[in-house]
Amino acid sequence: MDWKEWALEKAVNILVDTVFNKSKSTDDSANKSSTGRHIREVIRNEENQDIIIVKSKTQDFNTKSILFVMPGEEAVFINDGKIAGILQEGKHVLDTLNYPFLSDMISLISGKQRIHCSSLYYIRTTVSQPLDWGTSLQVRDPIQLISTRVMCRGVYRIQIINTKNFIRYFIGNGWERLEQQEFSCLLRDEIIQFIKSHLTEYIITKNEEIIGISRKQKNLSIELGNIIRNNYLQYGFKIVSFSITGIEVLEENQNRRSIEEAYGEKRVEEIKSGILKAKFSNNHINT
Repeated sequence: MDWKEWALEKAVNILVDTVFNKSKSTDDSANKSSTGRHIREVIRNEENQDIIIVKSKTQDFNTKSILFVMPGEEAVFINDGKIAGILQEGKHVLDTLNYPFLSDMISLISGKQRIHCSSLYYIRTTVSQPLDWGTSLQVRDPIQLISTRVMCRGVYRIQIINTKNFIRYFIGNGWERLEQQEFSCLLRDEIIQFIKSHLTEYIITKNEEIIGISRKQKNLSIELGNIIRNNYLQYGFKIVSFSITGIEVLEENQNRRSIEEAYGEKRVEEIKSGILKAKFSNNHINT
């Protein structure tokens, strides 16, 4: 290659690089504000599925930003302390033509660039994972009239059915991030009190010996579930399933142990007596 060919090739390369860099610079400037921030952003919930409610880390949304709301969640915009709008699952271009409520959430920054100033929360609306509960209650056996402690445990699931009520209650009480187990802890005292009250009433009104309560476990689950299901509608959620997975009568009371021992001895005597009667009857037949 002579020097003329080399010079021509060099000039072509420089021209190509110049055009490419200019084009790239134009694209970048079109996607950035005067502050160097990208005009178009892609916004989505990055939290795991254990989170019931979470405040987005991105709070200023540029015009034409794209918001992805995943299946089983809703996006809630808060402006001036009020719920401005709620977006369902899907792809959303944050533009006032698409969502008029955003017009009240736009403010000016340097130059003529306009951005959406807001708070964004994600709410998970799918049925929750099983949430554990467990408690004990002290009750008098209706038949034996002995104070007895009963241990019971189970699980329940919740689902948010009214996002506005739910977010007003929990954000109003300072929650910006809430996991399912944290939510379960918040409900635990109230749910436990409900279970204790209704189980005690059930035991008393059935007027049966408490030792057989475990046989009623399935019916109890249905009965308590029907009662508790709609207890929390004012907070925007409901208990969609409730079950008792175990009931145990503790024999820590000495009087109850004595009665059980007496029942055992009585049963042994009945069996022995039955054996003797059978032998006597067989001998009588043989003779």
